[in-house]
Amino acid sequence: MKIIITAFFLVTAFNYACAQVVKPDTLNVIASKYLNRSSKEYDPSKAFSSYLNIALNGNAKAMNAVGIMYKTASGTKADHLKAIEWFAKAGNAGYAKGFYNLALLYKDTMDFENAYHYFSQASEMNEPMAWYGQAYMLYKGLGCKQDYEKALALLKKGAYTGRSSCMYLLGLCMRNGYGTAINTDSARFWLAKSSALGYKFATDELAAKDPENIELVGALAQKIKTAQKAMPAGTPFNRYTKVENTVPAAEIEGSYSGYLIRYDWSGQHITATCKLQVTIKYENDTLKGAWIEDDSLTVPFNAILTPKALVFNGMQYSKTEHYDPGIRKLLTFEKAKLQLIKSNDTVYLAGNIQMFGRHSKEPERPQYVALVKTLKGNNSNLINIANEDGSLLVNNTLRAYPNPFTSGFTIDFALNETCNVHTAIFTQQGKMVYSNPAVRLTSGNYTLPIQVNLAAGAYIVKLYYGKQVKSTIMIKQ
Repeated sequence: MKIIITAFFLVTAFNYACAQVVKPDTLNVIASKYLNRSSKEYDPSKAFSSYLNIALNGNAKAMNAVGIMYKTASGTKADHLKAIEWFAKAGNAGYAKGFYNLALLYKDTMDFENAYHYFSQASEMNEPMAWYGQAYMLYKGLGCKQDYEKALALLKKGAYTGRSSCMYLLGLCMRNGYGTAINTDSARFWLAKSSALGYKFATDELAAKDPENIELVGALAQKIKTAQKAMPAGTPFNRYTKVENTVPAAEIEGSYSGYLIRYDWSGQHITATCKLQVTIKYENDTLKGAWIEDDSLTVPFNAILTPKALVFNGMQYSKTEHYDPGIRKLLTFEKAKLQLIKSNDTVYLAGNIQMFGRHSKEPERPQYVALVKTLKGNNSNLINIANEDGSLLVNNTLRAYPNPFTSGFTIDFALNETCNVHTAIFTQQGKMVYSNPAVRLTSGNYTLPIQVNLAAGAYIVKLYYGKQVKSTIMIKQ
């Protein structure tokens, strides 16, 4: 009897050991038999049962497979929570792809903080696919603080181990000067390698005439250099900041003109600008109007006011952009955070517009809006001169940059006849905080760098020329 009992335990122990130590090709055999549609034994439910049995006995790779089947409803009903559970089990058992798949699942559901956390976990476990995943989140600032330099370190690891996606994004950084100096030759090298591996986005980028962050040339570049000389060393230039304020509905009605500035993901490089006109009317607790870009794209909208934002109701339109030249991208306006400032008969709206890609399920690059209600009167002495960089000077909007600014900014203007000119800066309450002496200037183009010590907030900058005046809103960081 003792011999029989001992034999029973030996057999049981042997069977348990076999269950724990699955042969390396066992999972592949299951996949080829039960998940291959061309196989006579194709049966996802049997595959699921097999994977689950092996996973329950501690196999991390099988745990990951179970998570995938719950996520994709293959061989079982879709179950988001069980997919999360099994991916986490796989990762905690040492299988990095479990954490990687968990990150993808969170990203798909727009939980960017958890997505970044698990991409990072998988990345630390040296999962090559996670290097790109974590770098991508850092590149855009999704679920983490935006950081090109940290993204670059991960992209280089992936590129040197043959990941085409990492090669592509590394090439973009080098071509645009994101997190590194612009290096056209190295950028082309990595984009070409990625393209040769069949990565379509790399092929498209190689075909693009200019990078997203095109270097400014000509007179505008000279003006910016002049402005930079007037600023302390290391001062951020054209830094994007968020503005949060309540906008009273009764004071927002009217016709506005100005500009829309689009930045890269860091909010420090202007990548595109366009003329912007907006008309707003207040009806039955709802704002209605039209959004007009570059006198060509017109989109009607409805919006409501909340304590912290102007929220567009279902407003969307399609546009092409640098990275998808052949595709019209469907964008929605999620919210606008605009600051309202009044000065006599002039009303300014400034702040950021948050847009969202319907197909990518991600927020878009930051955009800054500066608008002013159309002024009445004859402004014949002042010429609109900002044609070189997207017509930033529109109607009655004075061109001043960077906006927001830290310690100084520059004003550009042009005169078509001789007149007296001076500049002044006012608080929202109308108190003058800066003024320079009037000078008599002949016709021509002028650049005026201004260094001023102001508290953080919004200010009205006015340029007086002859009997006329132009003004704009500036945000001090």
